[in-house]
Amino acid sequence: NKSKYVHITSGVPQGSILGPTLFAIYTSSIGGCIKDLRMHMYADDTQMYYSFPPRDVKQACDIINRNLQSFVHLVELHSLKINPQKSKVMLLCSEYFYKETLPHVKINVQGRNLEVCQKIRNLGLVIDSHLRFKSHVNQCIKNGFHYLRLIYQNKDFLNSSLRKTLCESLVLSHLNYCDVIYGPCLDQRDTQRIQRLQNACLRLIYGVP
Repeated sequence: NKSKYVHITSGVPQGSILGPTLFAIYTSSIGGCIKDLRMHMYADDTQMYYSFPPRDVKQACDIINRNLQSFVHLVELHSLKINPQKSKVMLLCSEYFYKETLPHVKINVQGRNLEVCQKIRNLGLVIDSHLRFKSHVNQCIKNGFHYLRLIYQNKDFLNSSLRKTLCESLVLSHLNYCDVIYGPCLDQRDTQRIQRLQNACLRLIYGVP
């Protein structure tokens, strides 16, 4: 059975097989209005970047706001909506420049000032303002030991091969995800914490006390 035909004047049919492809085509021209910022789009998520010296923060905000205004205008022409409450701003710099620059960061969309966040989850990777990735490591280790405890409670019913599979899928997979990005930025303490979690996995897999 087939559903009835419906004439669509804007947007793309949600839930269809071609939906993601049609949406990408439909929104492909939106980025053309961005002249001064770097930008990439992932499905309905759009991220923009602008690099500037701390002393030029006010000028940078003017440039960003001007580009955002053009972006919002074109988005509305496509009958799409921007949710200012879900739109965030992140300032990436050293702690010193962060304190000096933050009071002057004023980015707004549709008359609403956007929240400046110290950490944001980006495709599963928690990024912080100083690119230290401590929040990401904390979450990985917390979740890792949580799953290890669950596996340990059932270890008597699992052979070594099954324990290895569970550790790799539930614990180590989170450490391996984006490790080439956050790994080089870790200090010695966080590196040791990750090593302790890996050692705990090995002891559980091979039954070493």
